Amino acid sequence: MKVLAAYEVAEAGSALDAVRYSRYKHGSAAAVAAFAETLAGLAVATLPGLLDGPVTITAPASRSVPIGADLLADGVLRAVNHERAQRGTGPAVRAKLHRFAVPAGDYGGLSGVDRRALLAAERISGIPELFAGRDVVIVDDLWVTGASAEVTVDAVARYAPRSVTYLVIATVEPGYAARRPEVEAELNHAAVDSLKALGDLGPMTVNQRVCKFVLRQEPRAIGEWLEHVPAHTAWQLYAAVLAEGFLAEPGFADAARVIVNVADGRDLDAAAATHGWGLGG
Repeated sequence: MKVLAAYEVAEAGSALDAVRYSRYKHGSAAAVAAFAETLAGLAVATLPGLLDGPVTITAPASRSVPIGADLLADGVLRAVNHERAQRGTGPAVRAKLHRFAVPAGDYGGLSGVDRRALLAAERISGIPELFAGRDVVIVDDLWVTGASAEVTVDAVARYAPRSVTYLVIATVEPGYAARRPEVEAELNHAAVDSLKALGDLGPMTVNQRVCKFVLRQEPRAIGEWLEHVPAHTAWQLYAAVLAEGFLAEPGFADAARVIVNVADGRDLDAAAATHGWGLGG
């Protein structure tokens, strides 16, 4: 397996724009597009066969609600297929890895040992034919300890790909990651650490992180905040809550109920049907 990274995060600093990264993690359309362009350029310049061979682009496993890396992978796919089309080559394919359950916890601040413990119960499935004998590019955002990457790579390896490349925005220098496992959480919230900051992002897509970030806030604050966000965003949150079953999660149920009540009160399903809204876009 080859690991390709646009940046490295180290104790001495990094060229990675932490503010843009935090915005990307919380679904900012502009930040997603910028990082996808960077990663596509890196992949095209580095990977022979990307523009003419049998290529599959994927991301770490998710369920109904996309994770940030899903949005990133979609952007990389578009850029790669644009180049392939210019050459008269058929498109690379986008394969989804499905996870059986979404952990309630966030491993952003955990040590390597604790990350592996949280991820040990992962159950992941995919369509074998989309991976077998193909050059697979797994698109992700941050390589800290490699624990989550191992889970994804092992899942893909079951299907006998021709090659596997792990394409990330940044790696964290191993010694720094061991000393400061919280570096990932710090990057995640460098710009978005409140509902107000989330609401100020501009055009965005509700991803798994956004959903759980909102659900961890006080229910009353969520209700007040939802009165000021675009109807499309409020509906995506509502759809995500229903799709992932957060109403049945004890730690999220009260907050999830607020979101559902707001959506019902504003009849957001009718608006979604009129405007063609969907999860992930």
